[in-house]
Amino acid sequence: MRTTKISVGNLPENAHNVELQELFEKYEEVKECDIVKNYAFDHMSSEEEAKTAIEALYNIDFLGSKISVERSLCYVRQRPGSGG
Repeated sequence: MRTTKISVGNLPENAHNVELQELFEKYEEVKECDIVKNYAFDHMSSEEEAKTAIEALYNIDFLGSKISVERSLCYVRQRPGSGG
């Protein structure tokens, strides 16, 4: 299954998955949200709506930091034993 992977940079140290996911869900259903230090990856189901989110959220102030938002395509790997 193909999803749109969004990279979010310059996150503040106090950012949590729930807050970031709520921000992106204004534009589209978030399939997965992972924060690693000051960087995050959001996996969204629709490329078109992800593009809208990227344009709307690029360089906004999020919890005191201006975040960078970019898009990259990826394939979601199936879990072992799930068939395919």
